[in-house]
Amino acid sequence: MKIENESKSYDKCILKNISLEIDKRIYRVEGENGSGKSTLLQLLAGLETFDSGLKNCVSKDVLYLDTNQLGVVPFTIEENLQLLCDSFQIHLSFEDKEQINTFFDNKIGDNYMTASTGTKFKLGLSLI
Repeated sequence: MKIENESKSYDKCILKNISLEIDKRIYRVEGENGSGKSTLLQLLAGLETFDSGLKNCVSKDVLYLDTNQLGVVPFTIEENLQLLCDSFQIHLSFEDKEQINTFFDNKIGDNYMTASTGTKFKLGLSLI
């Protein structure tokens, strides 16, 4: 997949003149909250359309996780992970829990509903 000079706006410009070439590998998208990561992934998956630019798509094997369907809403991140562990009879050591807490930026006590999109994606990837 190749995109050239792509842009996307809603009320404000989210992505401006983005160009990338993506081959068949696993990628990690990083950035601050609100920097356009989720928008970029939705665009690449074809769930949204770019406002301008050239998109050249040879293969479209893209995994997209909908953050609204990744966890149990009234639970905390930690409770969602515990549910996963209980389901598969997984016991986590203290060290495992510390690493998980670090992976979730020390926010595993936060409610799923108030978690950032990135945290919801991390939870979703943990659950699959």
